[in-house]
Amino acid sequence: MYITDLACLSPQPTNDDTFWQGDVRVFTGHYYPAVEPSYGQVIPRNLLRKMGKAVKMGVWSGMQVLERNRDCEGIIIGTADGAAENFVNFIGEILEYDEGTLTPTAFVQSAPNSLAGTLALMTKNTGYNATYVDKGSAFASALIDALMLFEEKQVSTLLVGNTEQYSSDAYHIESLSAFFKQQPVASNKLIHSQTPGTAFGEGSAMFALSAQPDRAYARVCDVTQTLYPSKDDLTSLVETFLEKNNRRPSDIDVLVLGWSGDNGTDHWYDDLRQELFPSSAVYSFKNLSGEYPSSTAFGLWLAAHILNGATIPEDCQIQASTSTPKNLLLYNHYRGIAHSLTLLTEGDR
Repeated sequence: MYITDLACLSPQPTNDDTFWQGDVRVFTGHYYPAVEPSYGQVIPRNLLRKMGKAVKMGVWSGMQVLERNRDCEGIIIGTADGAAENFVNFIGEILEYDEGTLTPTAFVQSAPNSLAGTLALMTKNTGYNATYVDKGSAFASALIDALMLFEEKQVSTLLVGNTEQYSSDAYHIESLSAFFKQQPVASNKLIHSQTPGTAFGEGSAMFALSAQPDRAYARVCDVTQTLYPSKDDLTSLVETFLEKNNRRPSDIDVLVLGWSGDNGTDHWYDDLRQELFPSSAVYSFKNLSGEYPSSTAFGLWLAAHILNGATIPEDCQIQASTSTPKNLLLYNHYRGIAHSLTLLTEGDR
C-alpha cells in the first residue's frame, strides 16, 4: 500500500511549511504540547464545543487529508487513550452532581472510536470504520489491518491515523511508574540525556493510503509487531521480517528509531543498530514529538518525508543520509513492551 497524502499535528509546527524551513521548537520539562491550528476553519462550531483536544486534533488532521481525498473507502484509527480526558470530566461531574441528571456529551465524546465516527459523519463515509486501542500497539495494529484489507482487495483507498493527548490525570498516573524525567532536560538533548524517564508528547498524524502508486510519498511494504521480546527475539524478528520482504540488513539505507531518552529502554535501539545496521543512516523523532503510545504515527510521517526527499531538521539527524534512500526501516517501542517494525520504500512522487 502507498502513502499518497498525509497531515500532522505535533509539538512542532508540522501543520504548515515552517517546520521544513528549520522552525524546530525546543522544550524543557515533562510535556511537549502540540501546536494547535484554528480549528474553527475546519470543524463546525456546534461540533467543536463538544470535542476534547484529542478529537479536535484528529478531526483537523483527518479532514486535511479527507478533503483532498474524497474517495477514501474506510477509516482506521489507532489510539491508546483516545479522548480519555472527556471520560475523566464525566466521572467528575457524576461526583459533583451526586449522580444526578447529567448531559451525556462528555461520556459520548470519551469513547475511543469517537474520532473515527466523527470523521465518518462529517464526510458521510459509510465504509469500513475501526479503532484500535491496544496501548503501544494501537497504531501498528491499525496499519496491519489496512495492509490486510489491501491484500484482500476489499478496498482501494483508506484513511489511517492516530490521535493522542496529554492530560494532568495521565501525568499523575504515569508519574507513579517513573515515566517522566526527574530533572528537566531540553528536548534537543533528550535522546542523549542517559537518565531514567522521558517527556510526554501528543499529536495526530493521518495518512491517505492507496493500492495505486501514483504520486506516492512512500510505499508501506510490511508491518509487524511483538510484545515483551528478548534481545535475541527482536534480532530474529527483524531478520525474519526483512527476509520475508526479500531484504537484507545491508539493504536498509535509513533507520528511523524511537529513542525517548530513557536509559532503561533506549538500549533496544542502540543494540539493534550496532548489530544489524552499522552503516545505515539514522534519524530520531521523539526529541521532536515526545513519547506517547501511538508515536509510531509521527515516526511514519517523518519517514515518508525522508523518502520523499524533504530537508530533514538537523535535530533528528543522528547519521544523515548521503544518498537518495530507497529502503527505510522504522522501529519503535513503547516502554520496552510493545515493539513494531515498518518497512518502507521510495514512492514515485
